[in-house]
Parts: sequence; C-alpha cells; structure tokens
Amino acid sequence: MKSIYIVLFSAIVLLTSCIKDKQDPPANQIPLGTIYTIEEVVSFGNGYVFDSAASVYATVTMDESNGNLNKIVYVQDSTAGISLTFADDDSNLKQGDYLRIYLNGLTLTDDEGMFTLATVDYAANVILISKGNNIQPVQVTISDILTGNYTSQIIELVDVEFQDTTVMWADPLGLSTLNRTLQDCSYNTIIARTSGYATFAGQYLPSGNGSLVAIAGLYGSTYQLYVRSIDEVDMNGERCSERIIMSETFASSQGSFSIYNVELPSAASYVWSHDASYVCMTASCYVNGSDYASESWLISPPMDFSRITAANFTFEHAINYLNQYSQVADFCTVLVSTDYISGSPEDATWTVLDANYPPSASWTFVSSGPIDLSSMANQEIVRIAFRYTSIQGDAPTWEVKNVSVIKSE
Repeated sequence: MKSIYIVLFSAIVLLTSCIKDKQDPPANQIPLGTIYTIEEVVSFGNGYVFDSAASVYATVTMDESNGNLNKIVYVQDSTAGISLTFADDDSNLKQGDYLRIYLNGLTLTDDEGMFTLATVDYAANVILISKGNNIQPVQVTISDILTGNYTSQIIELVDVEFQDTTVMWADPLGLSTLNRTLQDCSYNTIIARTSGYATFAGQYLPSGNGSLVAIAGLYGSTYQLYVRSIDEVDMNGERCSERIIMSETFASSQGSFSIYNVELPSAASYVWSHDASYVCMTASCYVNGSDYASESWLISPPMDFSRITAANFTFEHAINYLNQYSQVADFCTVLVSTDYISGSPEDATWTVLDANYPPSASWTFVSSGPIDLSSMANQEIVRIAFRYTSIQGDAPTWEVKNVSVIKSE
C-alpha cells in the first residue's frame, strides 16, 4: 500500500512539474550580441532577417489585456516604437514590462506602414528585466500624428472629441472591429480603431471634449489610434461647437473676412483671393512673371472678448516661392488688434503673434499651433489679421485656411 502512495506522489510531482506558468529563460542562456535601438532596427527595412546575435531593449506600452490587440504588443524605447507579433496565444507580457528582445532569427516586416518583429517566440526571444516601467505618453496634436513621426508610440491628444457620439466603440455582438472619427477644434481628424473583443467595445463614445491616450498607428495611408484603457479617455468638457468664438474654413469664399490693400502695384488687381481648388485664401503679388512690392491685409470680423478670460487661435498655412525664407515672419505676419474699426489697418495698433511657420517653402499645410489670446481678455473688440508683404524680386505665395478662435478656460 505504501508503495502505491509513493508511486502516486511521484506521478503528481512529475505532472505538476510539467504544468507551470511561462517562465523567462535565464538571461545568460541567451546571447546579447550587437545592441540596437528600435530606430536602428526599423532602418534595416521590410523583410530583413536577423541572422546573428543582436538585441534591443524596450518597454511594453500596450498589451493584449483589454482585448483590443490579439497576439501582438507594442514596445518602444527613447528613439521609436514597434510591435511584436507572437506565435503563441498569449505573449504573457504586460504594460510596463522592460525587456531585452533577442533578434536572431526574427524577421522585420512592414505591415501597411507599421513595422513589426515577427514571429516572436517568448522563450527564445524575450528576457523580462523588470516590471512597472510605464512610459509617459507624449502630448501631441492630430497634425503631429499625421506627420508619421509617432507611429507605434504611446501619445496623448488633448482638446479632442468624437464626431458621432451616438454609437459604441465597436460591435460587441458581431465582434466586429470598427472605426470612429476623432477631431480637434481645427477640423483635423483621425480614426480611433477598436476591436469588437475590446472590454469597452459595448460602451458608447463619450459625448464631450477632452483627452485620450492611445498608440498611434498606420494602416496603408490611414493613421489611426488604438486605445489601451477606457480609463485613459477623459472627455467630459464642452465640445468645440460650444466654445467657438470665430471659425472660418475658407472652403467656399473669403467668408466674413475683409481685405485691405495698403500697397497694390498697378500691374496687379488684387493680392488676396479665394482659391477654390485648394479651398483656402491665397496671397501673392507675382504677376506676369515678375515679383512686385505690395502690402495687403486679410482681417477678421470683430470678436467680443468682454466675457472671455482665455482663448486659443489656430489656423493652417502653406508658404512657397519665398527666397528669403529665414525672414518668413516679415513677409507673412499674423497680428491682433483691439482698436481696429475699419479702413486702413495702419491707423490701428497691432501686436504681432508668435505662430508656428512651415519649416521651409513648400505647398504643405502646417498648423500654426495654439496661439494664446489670453492678453485679449475682457476686450469688447478683438480682430486678427494676416498681413502679406512682398518686395520687388521676392513675392511669396501664402495660403491660409481653417481659422478658428476657441475659448480655452
């Protein structure tokens, strides 16, 4: 009888020794090799196979725990982000895990614009160094994400809202992945893509304005976001439409803006004009192959700031054909006034505003960034203006659109 117990005990020990949680292999069993950054890993390009000892250190920024990802996690270091795809059903990695990823045998793939290391074997390629190393999201704008500089990285958007707040994040019954459109107060948009398996798929989108933390992604030419936790979505503030002081897209006309020409050469009949093709207002004094000297103002309608303590002014613009681009703000100037009524703007007092300009001459529109108008608080009349100046031999083209002034208190 005693021998039977010994046999049973031995069998149980043997069985339980075979059933255990996934363990990290001892680090000294996996070579270190050449150490790369994620940016260097991505530079090898689509289809590259690592065939020698090499490693990259990274921190997990999004795992599979909320159901929004399947057999994939996102990691990043100080240089870039990348995804890891796994053959196993469970990678066993959690947000905040700091890893050494052994690259030998892995293939770098470009999946519709997103680089991934595939297919990772947990036991052979992952060494868990420590836990609880959460990377703080960098605060960016939608326009920043659309540059492609933040793909696969954890980001935070502020002052954003969903266009349609009557729908759920995804389809929890059909388990379908769905796209929802997020926008800022300057009409920039991006997709929030959510799996039907996500733990929050059946919740309705928040109805207000606020902040959101997510991984910035890309599929083909479409930038999109992957939310990792509903607790990182805080949208209970006033929507943009409730805070708009002034908004003009210039989509179909110059709207309620006025034009005043301080200097108009005889060769030109106008400087500022509406461009239906590029849905913007355009200023130029290049006429029949020559650059002429000019000065022309595009001035907003009056805005009442008498009950406003803080506001942000934003617009998008592109600037081209400027030879002296280092002096761009002298040719294309943004100003604000509290005493302009009508007539020549030279009869009023104007303050130059510090806007973000395109880095170089091109047709690429960039955001001005939020320009603080808090100094205009309690003023009954506030106007903004775009002053275009050209000289003989240097007449740039300035394109402006999506102008908005939004309460920010």
